[in-house]
Amino acid sequence: MNKFEEVYKQTEEQIENYIGNLHSHGQLHNSSNLAAKKSVLVHEAHKL
Repeated sequence: MNKFEEVYKQTEEQIENYIGNLHSHGQLHNSSNLAAKKSVLVHEAHKL
């Protein structure tokens, strides 16, 4: 696994947890999930 894949996988897990936490507090709607994931992944990718 290369560095990008590694970071991508870790980030994806963090996003799932983050979104799960927001859902449990009723702060996030389903339609926002994809946009939130994409923006965080793009942000993480630029750090590499």
